Amino acid sequence: MSRKTQKLKPILVGFIAIVVALLLTLGLVTLFSLERIDETAHYEQDVTNALVQNMTDVRYHVVQIQQFLTDVSATGDADGYKDAEEHYQALQKNLPTISRLDPQLADKVNAMQQAVDQFYSVGKRMAKAYVEGGREAGNVLMKEKGGGFDDRAEELTKQVEALNTLIHQQDSTAYAAMNHTTAQLRNMTLGLAALLVIVVSLGGVLLYRRVFGVLGGEPALAMEVANRIASGDLGQRIVLPADSEGSLLHSLADMQGQLRNITSNIRNLSGELDSSAGSMSDAAHQLQKSSAVQSESTRSMSVSVEEVLQSIQQLGSQSHDVGGEAQSAGQMVSDCEQLIHATANDISHIAERIGSAASAIDDLNKQTDAIASITRTIHDIADQTNLLALNAAIEAARAGEMGRGFAVVADEVRKLAERTGVATVEISGQIETIRQGMTGVVSVMQSSVDASNHGVEQTHTAREAISGIRQNTDQIVEHIQGISLALHEQQSAMGDMAQRIEIIASMTESNQATVEASAAASDQLNSHAKALNAAVGVFRS
Repeated sequence: MSRKTQKLKPILVGFIAIVVALLLTLGLVTLFSLERIDETAHYEQDVTNALVQNMTDVRYHVVQIQQFLTDVSATGDADGYKDAEEHYQALQKNLPTISRLDPQLADKVNAMQQAVDQFYSVGKRMAKAYVEGGREAGNVLMKEKGGGFDDRAEELTKQVEALNTLIHQQDSTAYAAMNHTTAQLRNMTLGLAALLVIVVSLGGVLLYRRVFGVLGGEPALAMEVANRIASGDLGQRIVLPADSEGSLLHSLADMQGQLRNITSNIRNLSGELDSSAGSMSDAAHQLQKSSAVQSESTRSMSVSVEEVLQSIQQLGSQSHDVGGEAQSAGQMVSDCEQLIHATANDISHIAERIGSAASAIDDLNKQTDAIASITRTIHDIADQTNLLALNAAIEAARAGEMGRGFAVVADEVRKLAERTGVATVEISGQIETIRQGMTGVVSVMQSSVDASNHGVEQTHTAREAISGIRQNTDQIVEHIQGISLALHEQQSAMGDMAQRIEIIASMTESNQATVEASAAASDQLNSHAKALNAAVGVFRS
């Protein structure tokens, strides 16, 4: 498949899929990173901050226990025991809380718990020794190496500071991890955004080149060309850019050329049809005149036969004039024979002309069939163009704002296809009307040919009868003795001939009506040919 014939739909779908995939990736990465940041923030808020707060409380309570027990040792105030006990009980809450918040610190907390218990126990004994045993007894418990109050306090302070330092390190680590996650999110977001911008830019350029490659130029130029073709202007010069084969503009140029050739052929055929219809109309009118003359001649012949019959009757009553009358009758019979012969020739000529006209109309009917086939092809092309334009408009609508311009072009192409389809339907209707009219004319002419052939046969019969009469009259002249019998035979023969002439007269009148109908059909065909020529004249080459 060449670059020009590739469809835009796969490119648009692929471009949209890539953009959507990048957006989804960006969204998923952002969501995942935000969840990690949220987890770190929650840990910082729920665990680290609580650990720091509890360690602050532990340091405070240790200092307070040391302070109150020292006050009891110095002043002997027993209320200090109660205050020290309160802070000791507070420590019993803070230390388990630290173990619960961070199970990894459980061992250190347990060791600190033991140190607190020992520190508190030694402190109470020291205070009691100061109160009950005096300064020296108290100093012994305070200064005892490894187990005295000062050493216990120092050891407990070291454990508290170590645990506090560890918790603050965890807090710093969590904060650094959150900053690292935030930086990763920022970098990945910027990277994906940059990649998205690059893909959209490259995709936009590709779509721009592809759309212009498919259109063959500016959409406005394609619209202008399509509108001028739709208005019937087939003589415009379409300037095609290089490498435009397979584009819409190139297809419009091809369509214009094909339409110009088709309309030119239709115009030529309609001109020939107009000329043929005019000739056939003139021939039909001439045939009508000849038929009228034939009818008048037939009536004259009928009158002549009646006169011959009367003459024969007079010969019967006036035998002495039979010779002269017989010669007159013979002459009249000869004239009648010639008249019948001329009538038969005229009818034969009429039948030949009608047959030629019918053949010409049949050829014309075949030409209209070819025109109808061409219009059907145009209609099919218009339907296919309409369907493709509709699909392109749907895909452009799916593309949103980016496909708006292409949707307008597709809509204009669809409208052009619809107008083309309507025009072809109108042409097909005109052609069908012409075909029906020509079919009627052919049928009428065939009937006229059959009737004329029958009339020729009847004239041959009448001519033979007249020939017999002439022979009889010759015999009357030669054989005057058998005049009575001959006159009787002549009378019978003339009666039969009169009947036949009446039949001929009736058939001639029928032929005249048929010829008149043929002339009317020829006039109608001529009118249709002019209408077809006017319809084709809409297209300008």
